[in-house]
Amino acid sequence: MLPTKKIFQKIIEGDEVCTVELCRECLLNGYDPMEILEKSMIPAMDKCGVLLTNRKSFIPQVLMSTRAMQAGIDVLKPYLSQQEKKMVTSETVVIGTVKGDIHTIGKTLVSIMLESVGFTVIDLGTNISEKEFIDAVEKYEARFVMMSAMLTTAMMSMRKIVKEINHQAFAWDVTIIVGGAPITQAFAKEIGAVYADNAIDCMDKILKI
Repeated sequence: MLPTKKIFQKIIEGDEVCTVELCRECLLNGYDPMEILEKSMIPAMDKCGVLLTNRKSFIPQVLMSTRAMQAGIDVLKPYLSQQEKKMVTSETVVIGTVKGDIHTIGKTLVSIMLESVGFTVIDLGTNISEKEFIDAVEKYEARFVMMSAMLTTAMMSMRKIVKEINHQAFAWDVTIIVGGAPITQAFAKEIGAVYADNAIDCMDKILKI
């Protein structure tokens, strides 16, 4: 089994020690750090999300997998920071799960990825109101807001929050990126936000902006 395949499996298993060892092994063997991230780590966390949704896995196991991925990211970080200039930024991002929803998996994954390429991520947590988002944007002078919703019942909350943020007269441009299982491109456009299909897509879009 290729080391990258092993990393995928060990993250699923929540094996932090083996994940770290395998990441180091891959780097020593000349693997590109972004390839490790995109072909092993991200698919592993996506798989964890599917297992959780299908009740074939539970929160404690997914948290173990998240910690394993974070440990692997720590190994990759010094090498990721040496990537081309577009991967280096000092921008601040405010991120949170909208009011009425307490899911964290997608939000955590996006946070990890953004931090790995240099963003300062202000994670507000879950069940976040429009006031909390707006206060954080003002406090940290953030140009990017990312919000997720995994429940269809939280979509109306997301709509309200996006509307309130867009109505604020900030002294700088603020881009809102939304995502989550029930969120679609059409819905994002309708409420005045940018749609991200997954964590990789989210990072690609924010870097382009």
